[in-house]
Amino acid sequence: ASAPYMYVQVNMPTESILEDANSTIRNSLVLLGLASVMAFVIAKVAGNVSIVHEYNIVASSNAYNRSLIEASLDPLVAIDSGGEITDVNKATVLATGRTRNQLIGTDFALYFTNPDKAQAGYQAVFRDGFVKDYELELIISSHASTPVLYNASVYKDEYGKILGVFAAARDITERKRSEE
Repeated sequence: ASAPYMYVQVNMPTESILEDANSTIRNSLVLLGLASVMAFVIAKVAGNVSIVHEYNIVASSNAYNRSLIEASLDPLVAIDSGGEITDVNKATVLATGRTRNQLIGTDFALYFTNPDKAQAGYQAVFRDGFVKDYELELIISSHASTPVLYNASVYKDEYGKILGVFAAARDITERKRSEE
């Protein structure tokens, strides 16, 4: 006799899944996320309270971590070893005038008036572990830029392997005006 099958429709927010579909990392995370949802559904159907509880803890932790990143008033950017943007917060979207989808997967250095200096900055982070008060000019439109100070450091996985650079930009326009 064949085993009975249960079909479950899972409603998931398509914006978070589809907006970064071109990124390999995002595609992997979506597949992992779908696998997690399926494991959750199977555990729920099977009545495995332990797995359901662990899934809820992970989901809650992810939401909490994302809310911390989004709470920052300063632009925050995650960059991989090749200089590609892997994540941004809403403040970055507002500062650049570009959507998250337009930013993720693109070269971090291209959003500055001096791309070579921006590239040297994130390469210094990979080399030294961090940079502090690294001055750049963020391009905010085709005709304007904003002076920023970047503070950045590497971030690592649980085994100590460097995954990328996490950078925060502080708008220093007012400070520059007062210095003039």
